[in-house]
Amino acid sequence: MEIDNWPEHEDPIKIAEVVDYHLRYNANLSDFVDETEKLSDQVNVILHDAEDDKLGRIRDIYNKEIKGIADWVEANHDVSSRAKWILDRATE
Repeated sequence: MEIDNWPEHEDPIKIAEVVDYHLRYNANLSDFVDETEKLSDQVNVILHDAEDDKLGRIRDIYNKEIKGIADWVEANHDVSSRAKWILDRATE
């Protein structure tokens, strides 16, 4: 699924890409994720773990969550009011 009304001379942007960018750079993730305490708990474990790549592991957790939401919105924006709401916020 691609965003409607995209200029013909440019490659269309996929909905998941728009939502992913919005969640990653322009939004409080807690406004869009119901279980932020789950993410917080996972980050806490990493921060207190002896392994070295803490930042990479934390990034992986957030990237997985954001990608999951973005893919879900792309697949459900036309049948779910929550997905449509997220897409509307991402395209404002």
